[in-house]
Parts: sequence; structure tokens; C-alpha cells
Amino acid sequence: MLYQYTNGNAEITIYKDGTRIVECDGDLNLDYPLNIDIRVSEQCAFGLHKKTGTAICNFCHESATTDGAHGNLVDLIEVLKEIPPGIELAVGLNQINADVEQFLMDCHDHGWIVNTTINQGHIPRDKDKIKTLLGMNLIHGLGISYRRGMKDIEPSILAYQNTVVHVIAGIDTIQEVKELASKGVKKILVLGEKDFGFNVGKVKLNTKNHIDWYRHVHELFRLFDVVSFDNLALDQLNVRRFVLDWETMYQHEFSFYINAVQKYFAPSSRSDEKVWYNSGIGIKEYFAKIKGNK
Repeated sequence: MLYQYTNGNAEITIYKDGTRIVECDGDLNLDYPLNIDIRVSEQCAFGLHKKTGTAICNFCHESATTDGAHGNLVDLIEVLKEIPPGIELAVGLNQINADVEQFLMDCHDHGWIVNTTINQGHIPRDKDKIKTLLGMNLIHGLGISYRRGMKDIEPSILAYQNTVVHVIAGIDTIQEVKELASKGVKKILVLGEKDFGFNVGKVKLNTKNHIDWYRHVHELFRLFDVVSFDNLALDQLNVRRFVLDWETMYQHEFSFYINAVQKYFAPSSRSDEKVWYNSGIGIKEYFAKIKGNK
């Protein structure tokens, strides 16, 4: 067991392998989100280059640029201070610098569980820093955004028990994802293709790639130790058809998004509904508001 805490009328238990168990009597009524998705930078080496007008990741739903701004992480900690220990933070890290390292230490001191995502192309540059942060338990879950054609992920990084490779159904082919099993990948997270950011208007769920995913997604279950999905992929791929005890297994979406660069809350990273830091609404109040809309 990594952490156990009370949230509303529920007892939340989180284990070192990432398993989360939510137990309650009657209808679930949380005071705080189970996890918060946080953007700390708009900059990515594989984002839009303003001089060339092109991006390596031309589907990026967050519209990252090579010269994007970084968020104020001291202000972010002040915003987060009201949440209790044990809550999970999902943080996208395109650059690991001194400010980020201090932020991770502050999160650890507050008892929050930090899970990060980093682009596969950034791993060679930051591998030593990543290993240090893992060794200090400042990062618990390490998500790696898969990108075809880039250098294979170092075996020592893949060997970490909570390394999860993120793939996108419809952007990546299911065949290339299946081949990751032979490269040492043990756990994957399948993301739905988002109609947002650079990818707006491009999603067509009737393409051969999407149809192949729908027909063959079950083949991943025997290749990897863990196959997980975001809510969009659950919907696009109708994963429910493979799960007998859905109401026990599916924990719904008790989360929201913080953009620390532009300083606002939103229901998700692909939502245009924004509430700014300076509005006077805190995390608990905001969560109660969007929870009522679910």
C-alpha cells in the first residue's frame, strides 16, 4: 500500500503498482477529485515550430510549440495546497529543470502522488534526471508518449515497474503497438484520438486504422501485463464489451484539468470551459461545481 485517505464518504487506497480502490457506503460523494491533470508548460521540442510552420507531433491536442511558455510552479503549489495528501497529480513534463524538480519535491512534501508523462523523444536527453527522480520517489507513475521512428526506450527505464507507454488509437497503428511487446514494454495506456488543438477536424473514426483498432484491440490483452484506457478510448473502442463487471471495474471520471501556464481550471484538457485562478474559486468548490454536471 502506498497511501490511504478519506475523501468525502469514501476510503481511497492506492497501491505501489498504481491500483486504486474506492470503497464507500451508498452513493459515492467525493469532496475532492481522485486525480488532477496538470499542464505545466506549453513548450515541447516536437511541437509547432513557428519559423517552419510545422510540428513533428502535428496531432498535439494541447497545441504545444517549440518556444512555448512555462507555468509559474510556485503559484501552482499555492493553488494545490487545499487538497489532502494521497491525491494523484498527472503532470506533463516536456522539460525537467530546476523549477520542475523543486515542484516535484514540494508535491512529495505535501503527500501528493505525482504521475508524469514525457515524450519518448525527450527520454535520451533527460534519462539521468528521470532515474534520479524515480529513485527519490518524486515520480511514481512514468508515462512515455510513444512516437514511431524515435530511438527505442532504454531498457532500464522500461524496467521500472510503473513505466506505462502511451499510444493513440487512430494515430498509431495497432500493429506497431503490438510490436512494442517485443521491445520490452510491459504496460500501455491507450488514448482516444482527440478532436482538439492541432488535431481539430481531423478525427474520422471510420478510417481503416480506427476500424483495425476496434476489431483487434482485444489482442493487446495477451501481449501486455496491463492494458489501460482513457475515457475517450473507452468510448471510441467500446471497451465495455470486454468487461463483465463494468460497474465494479470502471471508476468513472472524478478529475479535472489545471493549466498552470494560463492559470485556469477546466473539466478536461480538451475543454474550452475555463475558470481562472483569480476568480476566487478553489479546487474543492470547482470540483463540486463540475461534479454536479456529470
